Amino acid sequence: MSNQDKLKSLSLDEIDSGVKVKVKDYSQLSCRSVLLGIGVLPEDEIEVIKASFLGSPIYFKNQQGLFFALRKLEAKKVIVELS
Repeated sequence: MSNQDKLKSLSLDEIDSGVKVKVKDYSQLSCRSVLLGIGVLPEDEIEVIKASFLGSPIYFKNQQGLFFALRKLEAKKVIVELS
């Protein structure tokens, strides 16, 4: 991975509300079958909607318009790239 790729790759919990990102990897996530089940695949774009008052859970929207939430600890295991 080049230095430029390292700078662009972030965990999902680091992204601000309203930002769209491209999912790169979630192989370390224990509930990855849930993301697969709702149609979130690597290279898909998702939008960060908002974090709850205490920062967890964080709400997202996938390309098909489906809203879903992840705990902050789960979002930390999802690697994304800014779109």
